[in-house]
Amino acid sequence: MTALDRYDRLEAMGSLRSGEDVLAQEVVVKFGNATLVILTPDDTPITHWSLAAIRVLDERPATTLYVADEDHAEILTIEDEEMRDALRTIMLRASSIDPEPASKTSLRWVKGILLFLVLSALVVVAAQHWLKPNAYRLISPEYAQVLSQDMLDRVEERTGPRCTTPWGTSALDLLVSKLDLGANAKAHVLDLGDKPVISLPSQTILLNRGLIETATGPEELLGWIAVGGAGSRPEHVLRGMFDQAGSGQTLHFLVEGELDQSLIEDTISHLFAAQNRLEPEVEQRVTELLVSARISGEPLAEGLRREGVSTSFTTWSNPDAPGAQLINDQQWRAIESICRG
Repeated sequence: MTALDRYDRLEAMGSLRSGEDVLAQEVVVKFGNATLVILTPDDTPITHWSLAAIRVLDERPATTLYVADEDHAEILTIEDEEMRDALRTIMLRASSIDPEPASKTSLRWVKGILLFLVLSALVVVAAQHWLKPNAYRLISPEYAQVLSQDMLDRVEERTGPRCTTPWGTSALDLLVSKLDLGANAKAHVLDLGDKPVISLPSQTILLNRGLIETATGPEELLGWIAVGGAGSRPEHVLRGMFDQAGSGQTLHFLVEGELDQSLIEDTISHLFAAQNRLEPEVEQRVTELLVSARISGEPLAEGLRREGVSTSFTTWSNPDAPGAQLINDQQWRAIESICRG
């Protein structure tokens, strides 16, 4: 079931409590493709609920409490009357399908079971040969943002917290804005071991703190950001998740509308273990990004050689690069010291 068209732009304030002993936080609620998206007031995704799973926990004249699972792990409180009416309409539509009659003959049951087994086999085959390579296209931008934050949190559990200072983070954001990566693009600096860069969904780029310490300047670091941004496109990072997924994990996504937790963990392990090399489509996109920004590829080419990244990019350069200053010296020093607190 999808949200009704007339509710596509509907938003409302509410409060979300994520545990019995946890204080409720103010949230913004709006409709996604087939989900209720819950965000912080500054539009940072917190979670998303399947519309079909939403149930009323308690309804009062001016307030309704909603849950999306039997454990009541999260309780959403909404006072906005228009949003409550919208959710009431959607839940009524979900429950309006009459159930199958209970009285069936034995023969009908046997036929039904056989049909189920045949269809299940066909679904497994379809998942393996068609759905699996294309399932990533079903991930909405809203869920991609939630997934990216989830993966970033899991990476930090392995590496320790990301490096951040007010001036360094601001300067890094400015550098990211020099590339045509979209409004959601964000770079973070962490200790990634021997990985120069890791790409997460929704244009989330993880840079190794070692790059900050060894980069020759903003031009090289911008090249690494281009590498991360190119690898973060849905057809690369999300498709890669399903490429390594089992049929059961793919079917879990199709049925539940969210990725299996084991698949997310497996993907993060794969990102850390994968060989340091640029795939041809990523290499091509990096070239496009740097040419569009009129940035020379030579500093990045040197950095790729230094980090031992396998690529044919090492011979590329941009003769049209004007050599203009990307950021000033003070901003670059702020980035250099971002891990020093």
